[in-house]
Amino acid sequence: MSEIPKSNAMLKKAKWIEIVGLAILLIASFWQIFIVSFFEENFVDSQNYANEEIFYDLLASQVDIAQMSLIEDLEKRYEILNELSQRNAKRRTETILARQRKFEIWRDGAQVYQNIRIALFTIGSLLLLFSKYLEIQSLKIVTIKKDDIESGENIKLIPDKQSNNRDDMAEEHSSKEITDSNSVHDEHVG
Repeated sequence: MSEIPKSNAMLKKAKWIEIVGLAILLIASFWQIFIVSFFEENFVDSQNYANEEIFYDLLASQVDIAQMSLIEDLEKRYEILNELSQRNAKRRTETILARQRKFEIWRDGAQVYQNIRIALFTIGSLLLLFSKYLEIQSLKIVTIKKDDIESGENIKLIPDKQSNNRDDMAEEHSSKEITDSNSVHDEHVG
């Protein structure tokens, strides 16, 4: 019968492991929802802001080009076009470098955050699987013990010699007790 306490202890341990696994999975879910998603949304927003800046630069360039058509001096037009071209090239280079820096930061950070998320989900899932394994093992122990008891394998049978001696002793004791109780009864009656 020492198997049942062992089984109960294993079930308790399995439940605690299951609770820890579920807590880790909950943390992983919150990590995904609040940290990784926020990080990814900020990256997309920063890309949108960069695109918006490029769009405004294009609009400003169009205004400059439209104003250039009013200038009749060709040398002045070339000078303004050259300035406009240099300004756009500088802005384009700054935008590309800024985008590359943001992407590198995002890629490195996203990789770390995603690895943490993957680790949390993996650990939590493995703990749940391990707890279920322990539960199954404890149930097997109890089932095997029940089957053994029902089949009589664990019941120790007394050999025939000893059982005859014990039966004779039991008969001796019971006949002595009957004789003694009769003599006591006779003394009180008579």
